[in-house]
Amino acid sequence: MDKKKLGLVLLVVAAMIFGSFSIFAVQDNWTYLGAEGYTLVATGEEPVVYSVVQEADKEKINKAIDKDANIVEKWGKNRPDVITPIKTKKLSSKNALADVAPRAFEVSYENNGETHKVKIDKLNVNKKTVLTVADPEFSGFPHKLVASPDSKKYLIHTLNGLWMVDAEKENGKKISKDSYNGKSRVKLQEELAARANENEDGLVPTLFWNENPIFSPNSSKVVYMSNKDCTDVNGISMWVYDLASEEEAVLVKNTGNEFYIPVGWVNESQLLVKKISDNYSYQLVDLNGNVKELAFEGQYPEVMTIENGVIVYTSDYNVANEVYIARVENDKLVNIYNSSVNGFLILNSASVCPDASKASFIYGTDDKGFRKLSVIDLANKTELNINQNRLKGKIAGAYVKWMDNDRILVHTDEYQNGLQQLFSWVYSIKGGK
Repeated sequence: MDKKKLGLVLLVVAAMIFGSFSIFAVQDNWTYLGAEGYTLVATGEEPVVYSVVQEADKEKINKAIDKDANIVEKWGKNRPDVITPIKTKKLSSKNALADVAPRAFEVSYENNGETHKVKIDKLNVNKKTVLTVADPEFSGFPHKLVASPDSKKYLIHTLNGLWMVDAEKENGKKISKDSYNGKSRVKLQEELAARANENEDGLVPTLFWNENPIFSPNSSKVVYMSNKDCTDVNGISMWVYDLASEEEAVLVKNTGNEFYIPVGWVNESQLLVKKISDNYSYQLVDLNGNVKELAFEGQYPEVMTIENGVIVYTSDYNVANEVYIARVENDKLVNIYNSSVNGFLILNSASVCPDASKASFIYGTDDKGFRKLSVIDLANKTELNINQNRLKGKIAGAYVKWMDNDRILVHTDEYQNGLQQLFSWVYSIKGGK
């Protein structure tokens, strides 16, 4: 073979090898990001993701501990050096991954009566500042940071209270009160224990100080659950904290065996609350504490998500094969989409894009682990046709997150030597690159 022909053959082979990635990377509106379980940190024009620890990594960690149990002290609250370091990336409009250089600072908080420190990464993306725990899986942090809609404030919540982290000042301070009606958290917990002993309940209820905090849409208030006002009965009340006045108040009072759980905001002044008592229902609550029950379809409805004013729910969580998408209008629930699925809904898989024009969810079609991604165009009230045939692995669990109004981050998985391997993909409504 002469040099000219040999060069042509090599060129063709090279094109097949190196070009095959780009062919595989973007097809049928899917972009392959790689064999990583990328998890969304921030949405926007350049979404930010980080790589989660895979099961093969956990296997390496366990083997290292088996060889030397003291190695855990060396690692501390850092990602073990026997696995790949955490990868924090941003995605371009064409889904190209690029490194992000965060600025780190520490914030102190209390949990179970002890003071802890957590390292926070400060990222400048999308023309705004974003905060995230530096290494969520190894920080020892009890919960995720709760971000305000304007990304200027972040909450740390523990059994000891609520801390506000300021993105610009790079500091944190406790904003919750240390007592209620002159009684400390410790004293109120003792009252709960005494009541449990008197009633011979056996189990001592936990005192929740500021549980499940949710920012209001304009970032001026925070709602949360607490039973510090009702230690004499079972149940939990719902509270609201005003950031300007630094005052808190009971929004909906538990009068006995009532559990009020904030689900999410439907607009600037009203939120959806799940009430559990002898039965359960969904309530519409405004900032004045006015309560109105909403009429959901079915006997056992379950809200899958509420985002950007859109509610996705199933009419029966026992069967979970009927999906409804709704909004609240004039204090009434208005269903704007409904369909049955040939299988069962994955209840924690629903997500809504930022402009509320589309919603998505996953459902299973058989017992072999196959999962189907469904995207609904709410303007046309139609389901988009999504081809999953070229995906590596099957859609995994429930991880589906909108990164902007066009792109969805999705996980698939395969099992290699009995260990789950995650892969990350982006589905673009407009067609990828």
